[in-house]
Amino acid sequence: MKLTIIGGGSIFTPLLLDGLHRYAQELPVAEVALLDLDLAATERVAAFTRRSLARHDAVLPTIVATREHQQAIEGSDFIVFTIRVGGLAARVQDEKIPLRYGILGDETTGPGGFSNALRTIPVMIDYAREIERWAPQAWVIPFTNPEGLLTEAITRHSAVRAIGLCTAPYGMRMGAARLLGVEPHRVQADLIGVTHTGWVRSVTLDGHEVLPDLVDRILSQEKPGLLYPPRVMRALPAYPAHWFYSLLGIEAPHFYYHARQIFKRQVSADQTRAELLMKRQPELQARLESSDFTVEELAAQRGHQVLDEPILALMSALRNDKDEVHVVDVPQQGTVPGFEPEAVLELPARVDGRGAHPLPSKPLPAEVRGLMQMIKAYEELTVEAAVRGSYALALRALLAHPLVLSYELAAPLLDDILEANRPYLPEGWAGGRGGDAGQVSQ
Repeated sequence: MKLTIIGGGSIFTPLLLDGLHRYAQELPVAEVALLDLDLAATERVAAFTRRSLARHDAVLPTIVATREHQQAIEGSDFIVFTIRVGGLAARVQDEKIPLRYGILGDETTGPGGFSNALRTIPVMIDYAREIERWAPQAWVIPFTNPEGLLTEAITRHSAVRAIGLCTAPYGMRMGAARLLGVEPHRVQADLIGVTHTGWVRSVTLDGHEVLPDLVDRILSQEKPGLLYPPRVMRALPAYPAHWFYSLLGIEAPHFYYHARQIFKRQVSADQTRAELLMKRQPELQARLESSDFTVEELAAQRGHQVLDEPILALMSALRNDKDEVHVVDVPQQGTVPGFEPEAVLELPARVDGRGAHPLPSKPLPAEVRGLMQMIKAYEELTVEAAVRGSYALALRALLAHPLVLSYELAAPLLDDILEANRPYLPEGWAGGRGGDAGQVSQ
């Protein structure tokens, strides 16, 4: 079995692969191909990963670092995307440009996520064409932000078998399981939404509904990071998934319900998240060469929740035809009223050897449905703008976004985003401001 990570020079790669020994029987990975532009960084990551996996009593896969696309992709059974077009420097732009317009800055949501998507979608589709040629049967797992939007792009514009995955729903389950004092695998959640904006309508423990009791227990005690007043929480028909992340000690304000609060925090901060990561990155890369540096230390210093378990569990469900429920990003196929079948949503799906099959969904509460429809309209327009290199569609996408909704903001904001991203955009965008650059060749 061959696993390929596109963007394999990422500091995330050892964290993604850390659980291979636990899945050695279910996922007999013989080769891991790490594909990246920065070969030196990728070889450093590969060496660290070999040392880390060698601690376990398991057969080690061959780990190959390469810049050659065909070598990495051909014959792959699974392909995971962890690319960051433009690196952390481009993420800094994504986080800072929106702040000048009074809008929160983030790599996944709002104008920052839009900026990230314009850079990344053409690259993802180019890779999808190569996968169609060299590994048409591979399962492709986009793990690159904005993950749901990128999954939408490649499912609409390629024939690859793509299932998007964000680890946040798994983090939510971990938070709920911690409060219940049980193992996370015993907890399931009816979570629906789009990446990083989901709502929870049910939580079960061993198949029995526990959400009302869970809510009562949470609201009866002080929780750091719990940003929702009890009177608001008890009035909502579905609970923001962000609320549950606080149970892990992660303060995660809702991008829309707390947009002003997030913006105020960001403009008063000394640095953005990306700037902080840029300062840490050289030290982390140097530490990878130290024989006593562990993957646990890497996770703690990089600052991220569990990465390997949700991805490896999804891969195992696909390879071993497990018929398990996972929260994934896939076309909703008519299971959610109010959305076209091709719309990619984050939802529970039954995963077997044929893929991910969305479970039927009850009608959404009005405010949840309305916000999700606005976000999906923005995402649909963003995908088409990126594929066609279209200024007009890009402007419409920003106008549709719930955090923008203003031509006076959208037009200059778009011009700033295009100017900042000019080194990373396809040539089709060179026609520039105010016009429609037409179709980008693929």
